[in-house]
Amino acid sequence: MPKTGTPAGAAERITIQARTTARVREGLEEAARESGRSLSQEMEMRLEKSLLIDDAARKTAEKAAEIISEHDQIIYMMLGGVETFSLLQDIAFLIDGVETDQDKRWFESAELRAQVYKTLEAALPELIRARRTGGIPSAFMRAVDYAKYLPERPKKPIPDISKIGRFLTDEELKREFFLNDDNADAPGSPERAKRTRSVRMPLDKG
Repeated sequence: MPKTGTPAGAAERITIQARTTARVREGLEEAARESGRSLSQEMEMRLEKSLLIDDAARKTAEKAAEIISEHDQIIYMMLGGVETFSLLQDIAFLIDGVETDQDKRWFESAELRAQVYKTLEAALPELIRARRTGGIPSAFMRAVDYAKYLPERPKKPIPDISKIGRFLTDEELKREFFLNDDNADAPGSPERAKRTRSVRMPLDKG
């Protein structure tokens, strides 16, 4: 059968040589039979489809990043700009630190409100003087720096292991070993020794 020419306006066909596993080839051949396409047409269609999917995913990610960026910009503007936003971030970190290990929020307890006031009063001069333009340090690095203003928590005592327990003796370990049903009939077990004694026959002295 003579080869037909490329239809007018159609993209030029280029030969691509590729190696694949037998399993992939069998899958492509089966898909080609079901769709009525040739093997090369099936491969081209699937490659083109994967490129379209990748392109759509990239555009979706870019659009999502755009939306997030716009959302962040709205928040920054609502809170007075990036500089004020970073200051409020630091204040929020300090308040969160005061609430750590507490069963109430700072505004639900007079004691916690007083602690928040004391913490912010001590930290505020440094927070105000901190660089807020031209490469602001990350929120994490700022949190590490301002943690010194948080109230000290009482250190939990290290438990005395000698009072909690002790190591088992060899005899106790042996007894625990044989208490396990899987080991009850192991050589040296009391049960096995008991059965051995019970089947011994007395010697005939006659």
